[in-house]
Amino acid sequence: MSIQEPPRPLLGLLGRTLGHSYSKLMFDSVLPAAQETHRFQLFEMQAQDIPRLVSDFRAVPLGGFSVTVPYKIEIVRHLDSLQGDASVLGAVNSVSAREGTLTGHNTDSAAFQACIQEEAEGVSAALVLGAGGAAKAAVLALERLNVGRILVAARRREQVEEDPFLSSRARHIPFEKEALQECAVSCEVLVNATPVGMSPDDHSSPMNQGFNIGQLVYDMVYNPRPTRFLHLAAGIGAQAMDGLEMLARQAALSLELWTGQKVDFRLFLEPLF
Repeated sequence: MSIQEPPRPLLGLLGRTLGHSYSKLMFDSVLPAAQETHRFQLFEMQAQDIPRLVSDFRAVPLGGFSVTVPYKIEIVRHLDSLQGDASVLGAVNSVSAREGTLTGHNTDSAAFQACIQEEAEGVSAALVLGAGGAAKAAVLALERLNVGRILVAARRREQVEEDPFLSSRARHIPFEKEALQECAVSCEVLVNATPVGMSPDDHSSPMNQGFNIGQLVYDMVYNPRPTRFLHLAAGIGAQAMDGLEMLARQAALSLELWTGQKVDFRLFLEPLF
């Protein structure tokens, strides 16, 4: 008679398309030294398959998974509770699993804030492109950095005006060429929080004009490097920053939530260089 092996701790990334992601490469590099019993998997699936994944995680004694577009808001209804920034935003990018209970967290906002702290604190105006979970995390970080005025560009006005978080902190502008250019030129910070320009859609950009010399232009997309958005901004003389450091910072924060293990975020970047 054989003794059944207990379930191993499980970590991973949930998304709809994950071919662009560096997360598995990063965690596969860090986990052998930090948590050798854990394994990291990619969970690429449609929304209707999420309940099955949630059920699987309820069966492991300890684990967790990151959440990327387009499920950062969708995942909330499958969880038992939200903590910290996730409860403020209503958006989750990290889920911890402990003895059948799933808790939603948001490490995006803190990671983004750490990346732009020196450049963006106290500026008069910022424009965020997008109104999903990543955009909401950016707005929270900008608010905490005492940015005077925050604008959010969304294709549908109700995405901002009917969202309790965004409607109380930001003003909507249409996601249209002329409106974006007009608002962008008066903002010291521009943030792309949409997947536009992400590999394999390398030649796209959420906007092509409106950049200024000295502007901080931040793209949460990290593959390709640089994105067309950042290439255009840098060509005008803007300060261009991509989302790779943010990815590493939020991964380190998530690993600590899942396992209690603190790891320097720079270790997650090592396999990429």
